[in-house]
Amino acid sequence: MTKTHNLMSVMFNIREIYRLFVLQTLLIQISAWNEYSEATHLPGFTYSGNFISSHDKVAFESGDVIFGGLFAIHIPGENGQVCGKRQQLAGLWVESMLYAVQNVNDRDDILPGVIVGYDIKDDCSDPNTALEHALSFISVEGKESCSQNDCGEMRPPTVGVIGTGASTTSVAVADLLGLFHIPQVSYSATSTLLSDKMRFPFFLRTMASDNNQARVMADLTAKYGWNYVIILHTKDDYGIPGIEALKAELKPLNVCIEDIYELSRHTTDYEVMEIVRKMKYTDKAEVIFTFCLKHDISRVLDEAVKQDLTGRTWIASDSWGDSIQTVSTGGRGSIVEGMLGIVPQGGVDDSFTKYLYSLEINKYTRNPWYKDTLGDMNNCTTSSNKPNTQRCHGNETFADVYQKRSDCQRSSFVIDAVYALAYGLHDYLECWNGECNLDRLQHMDMEEFLISVRNVTFPGTNGEVFYFKNGNDPVADYAISNLERISENKIIFNKVGDWSETSGLNLNSEIHWSSGNQSPASRCSSDCLPGFYKVTATPSCCWTCIKCQANHISNVTNSATCTSCHPGQRTSDNQTECITMPIKYIPLTHPISITFNITAGLCLLATAAVFCIFIKKSNTPIVKATSIELSYCLLVFIALCYANVSLVLQKPSDFICNAVVISVGISFSAFVGTLITKTNRISRIFNRKLSAGSPSYLSIKYQILIIASIVGIQAIIQMLWVWIEPAQLHLSYSKNMTVLECNYGSYAGPMATVVYVLILALYCSYLAFRIRKLPGQFNDSKAIFFSILTTALVWVSFFPAYFKSGDKMRIIVCSLALILNSTIALSSLFVPKLWIILFEPEKNKRESTLDFKEGCSTQGSLEVANFSKFQATNHTNGPSHNRTFEASITEKTPLKIADSDIDEETFQKQMEELQNELCIAEERKSNALSRVAELKRILEELEKENDSIYEL
Repeated sequence: MTKTHNLMSVMFNIREIYRLFVLQTLLIQISAWNEYSEATHLPGFTYSGNFISSHDKVAFESGDVIFGGLFAIHIPGENGQVCGKRQQLAGLWVESMLYAVQNVNDRDDILPGVIVGYDIKDDCSDPNTALEHALSFISVEGKESCSQNDCGEMRPPTVGVIGTGASTTSVAVADLLGLFHIPQVSYSATSTLLSDKMRFPFFLRTMASDNNQARVMADLTAKYGWNYVIILHTKDDYGIPGIEALKAELKPLNVCIEDIYELSRHTTDYEVMEIVRKMKYTDKAEVIFTFCLKHDISRVLDEAVKQDLTGRTWIASDSWGDSIQTVSTGGRGSIVEGMLGIVPQGGVDDSFTKYLYSLEINKYTRNPWYKDTLGDMNNCTTSSNKPNTQRCHGNETFADVYQKRSDCQRSSFVIDAVYALAYGLHDYLECWNGECNLDRLQHMDMEEFLISVRNVTFPGTNGEVFYFKNGNDPVADYAISNLERISENKIIFNKVGDWSETSGLNLNSEIHWSSGNQSPASRCSSDCLPGFYKVTATPSCCWTCIKCQANHISNVTNSATCTSCHPGQRTSDNQTECITMPIKYIPLTHPISITFNITAGLCLLATAAVFCIFIKKSNTPIVKATSIELSYCLLVFIALCYANVSLVLQKPSDFICNAVVISVGISFSAFVGTLITKTNRISRIFNRKLSAGSPSYLSIKYQILIIASIVGIQAIIQMLWVWIEPAQLHLSYSKNMTVLECNYGSYAGPMATVVYVLILALYCSYLAFRIRKLPGQFNDSKAIFFSILTTALVWVSFFPAYFKSGDKMRIIVCSLALILNSTIALSSLFVPKLWIILFEPEKNKRESTLDFKEGCSTQGSLEVANFSKFQATNHTNGPSHNRTFEASITEKTPLKIADSDIDEETFQKQMEELQNELCIAEERKSNALSRVAELKRILEELEKENDSIYEL
């Protein structure tokens, strides 16, 4: 605590020393100025002995305390004049302070028993002049400042100052008043510098800082998409902090500032001309942001009129954002028409309006600038010294413009500034129950008084509760004004929106831009529309628009990149959105699917009909001769091939892709395996050697086991294929659709399946060749060979076509292969037998199944017949038992076959008996032939002997 107290004491002493030093310096400077003025006979200020006094007009009225006032009644002239042109509304602003002071004195609830006086001066918007007047508000060494040349009597202390209106003058005055602990409440100084409470602890204001104006400008920029702008500012404590705040707000928006132009009192006319010329030829930067004082922007606008700088949108800060006087002079309206002004949002006080109506221009004298400024506004005068100017009628008043013009409503900020000091003094004097502690006026603690002012809360003139946010600046609330031309000679500011710290930017009316209803582009490069992306150049707000590459989109303006569409999507024609492509596959309702399903269904019905007929005619010889059980298996597997057509036509999926290959492969192998089993059985029966005995493993259970083994090997191949490299659904993307396809990976699995089936087919062909000479209906070699050949061709063509064709062609190839192979097998193996069963039943006999005209037995019969013929020619020499054998062989065999109506196994036994008898007959035949040959030899010898005898 001790260290802190010592540090505070040291800081206090340093501040007091610095305050005395600054005061002494100012006195020396002002004394030198007065001496220079007297020597050169220039109008100025003279040192009056006690303090400084001005020859200019002042508004003064004494009281228990004094509220000082600094207003820019005049602004610097174009020719270097310190106090040049008079501002029309300055008289209204002064009157606002007079009204507020009078209202405070008339009210019993504020400072009861305390009379507030005022001392109002014209600072000419000049820092030096403002400092000079500020010195008159300061008490030094027990003496009070004075406003008139006559300082004979002491006047009450100045406890606070209202003003100044400009940031530049306020900074100078705040530096001075802060040293002497005099609170200053400005009504329109908005520089961000003044928010620094370390430097300006006694400065307050009723208008928010320029930081908020910069935020409004940035919000307008973002709303309309401007990215290439010009900034024009005054090189002072108002303009420099304002543009720094604006640049900070524009940076996140990627806004390029084409150029920043500075103006000051020392800027020459040539420099102004160059500034306007550069702005004119920078046609892409259509928006000009300004933080300028009125007299500085006036010079630029006048030059813009000369150079016809049109087609620009000016965004004005509060200093001239709603100033009709500034924009209507000298044809400036044609240049700034459509501009936007950002002005603090004031209010209209009805009591103040009545007060203004009560003032008569010819009789009112309390405000020394009232008559002149009101006369300027109405183009009249109350003075008889101006014969060329129209005399005022006497009913002129500020009340009308106060209610209609937004720039007049700034009076509310003056009134609120007076109330802030009054309410603060009320709290400081501990006013209670109609009495105030006037003793506290004798030795005022100005820091405590400042705290009271910072903490005030009262109803503001705009209808809202006024307070200093965090004890510093008020809450920001701006009106957006738009300059509109309503006639050739009349332009007005219309409120088109507002902005507040809580709700942000709100534009509720149509803006009349300089180019019409179209907002200015103000862009270095045109927007890159959706479907394009921008490649940034230098500066960063300049870019080139490049169309998105194939299958990429951008759906926002000025996109930095393009996004690729997901698989299964395509871009729209303008590449602004990804469109999900329709999935292409052949549905069951497609004509191709319907055709193949109907065909397969009819074939299934045909197969079922054959199956039923074979069951019904199972006891007939022609059915028995086909190996009934194996024929049933063939029909089942043919039907399965037909059923696979419906599986192929299903919507592709992982399951369907694998199921098609497995089912088709097993169906074909089962079909070929059954043919192999059947052909092998018949071949073993008829092609075995007679001495080998009865063949083994010919029962039906062994035949089924053989078929199962063949199919099992195929199933193992298929399962290994699916396990190692399963088929997967693959989405193939064409230009406008997604094609569902089955991806089978490599061809190792399919090749193994094809090779296995081809081996089976070749083996089956070999067996069919072996049985080509079997009798009757046992000889299916042609049908089997044709079926096997078809199967081989189908498999050889099916797999390449199925795995390489497109989706539609793959389905067509596969379906045709299944239907064609099954139909050929059904037609070649079963249709001929069906024809006999249904249309030639007389051939459905045992004899037809053993047609001996073709075969081994036929040869034996012919040989026996030849032998009988030879015996007939030599009947005298042949033995008689040969006729008996011939009769037995020709009579016994047909009879035995005719009486046989039994199954195939019994028939096999009978065949074995016949083969044994045939062997015996062959042996007898051989003996008979040997006997015949012997007899023939004897006969030939006898004939030779007879010939010899005859010769003798």
